[in-house]
Amino acid sequence: MGKFHVVELEADHPGFNDLEYRHRRDFIALESEKYDGSVGSIPLIEYTETEKEVWRFVAGNLKKLNDKFSCEQHIEGLKLLDISFEQLPQLRDISEKMVKYTGFQMAPVAGLVPTKEFLESFATNIFPSTQYLRHHSQPGFTPEPDMVHDALGHSGGLCDHTLTDIVREIGLAAALADEQTLKQLERVYWFTIEYGLIWEGKKLKTFGAGNLSSFIDIQRCIEAKEWHRPFYIEEVINTPYDPTIVQETLFIVDSLADCLAQVRDFCRSIKQVN
Repeated sequence: MGKFHVVELEADHPGFNDLEYRHRRDFIALESEKYDGSVGSIPLIEYTETEKEVWRFVAGNLKKLNDKFSCEQHIEGLKLLDISFEQLPQLRDISEKMVKYTGFQMAPVAGLVPTKEFLESFATNIFPSTQYLRHHSQPGFTPEPDMVHDALGHSGGLCDHTLTDIVREIGLAAALADEQTLKQLERVYWFTIEYGLIWEGKKLKTFGAGNLSSFIDIQRCIEAKEWHRPFYIEEVINTPYDPTIVQETLFIVDSLADCLAQVRDFCRSIKQVN
């Protein structure tokens, strides 16, 4: 495009040819550099009316689907954080509340973080999160994590001790992982924290942020029974995925406690090797 941008977008990104959007992404990315590790240093973003409308549109659609398809930990977490489906929240406000429940905080980043760095951050109770919004032309879709994904997808679960134990185990193991093992840990993360399904009695719900932040995927992931497989860690670590397409493999855990037990056993095997 003949101009340097802090945030590089792929040519097929919905906002690639929107200079106003790209300047906005650059500004929010530079703001994230003010973060020094403390919750109080998370920058407050003065969101535009367009960004607020994107939030209201997506959150409003998700609100109608949450009770039917979202796991109880997600729903209760959003209540604890007092996240509004009408008003776009600030990452600082979310973290100030979250850290009181599980010790985790959401740390602002400009965009995608390298896998090892991303996973390792979990070991120190840090969850890298974005502050920008998806492009307004496609509010139901985002090719990358955004504020909707992180605030409406991840934050609720990060108030739950069992789920944060799973995240922390992955982080501790990632610090010791070689390239092959890191790939396996990435798959564990993907098929649980991003796209995990869970039984609540006889009802199937989702606890994965990729589903929880998409009013298209949240229903489809539950109803697409041909994609469902029981969660066995050995199968999970050997199942590749493509983040650019609709997920056609979804693993179901019996409970977060069972998921934690399997993840912990796998992570212990990594620690023993090292």
